[in-house]
Amino acid sequence: MTDLNQQTITRRAEFICHSSEFYFGLRPPRRVMTAGEALPIEVVVVDTQGRPWREPVKAQFRLQQIEWQPVRFEGAGFTRQYRSEPRLTNVLTKEMVIQPTTLTTLPTGQTIPRGTRLEGVIPPAAGTYLAEVQAEDDAGNEVLGAITFDVADTAALGWKLPERERRLSWWRIGSFMSPGKRRKFSSRRR
Repeated sequence: MTDLNQQTITRRAEFICHSSEFYFGLRPPRRVMTAGEALPIEVVVVDTQGRPWREPVKAQFRLQQIEWQPVRFEGAGFTRQYRSEPRLTNVLTKEMVIQPTTLTTLPTGQTIPRGTRLEGVIPPAAGTYLAEVQAEDDAGNEVLGAITFDVADTAALGWKLPERERRLSWWRIGSFMSPGKRRKFSSRRR
């Protein structure tokens, strides 16, 4: 933008404005969890520079199950279309105190943060879950950290067949195959 004398009167500047004094980090499970198994989620607290927060933080932990619901809507030209919307069901809410984060140096020289491990959190059924940790800093700003993870059922999977039942033998019907001709295959269990 310029003024009447063709001098620039605007300028662009970038800066970071932090929403709170600290942030939460949640370390998710490294594998798919099983229903009824305790969650190995760890929570760390860092300041705006990424350094460990030195004071305990009172927070609220919330575990919710996510169910995706198909929703029909009318699109352009009166066409029927669908979108998925999440439906959240509260599973667990509990107060917790997150202890100051410590740094651990591995033999490889890598430094990793060690936080507060969540105790007594057990997803009751298979599905996708949302884990949230929420608190307020000294200025009254809301701080929220969240992750999603999947939980499998404890029952045996229907498609997990014994090796002898998974083998199929294929044979060709018709003795001569040439390009452009239809090929017909059939299968049978051994």
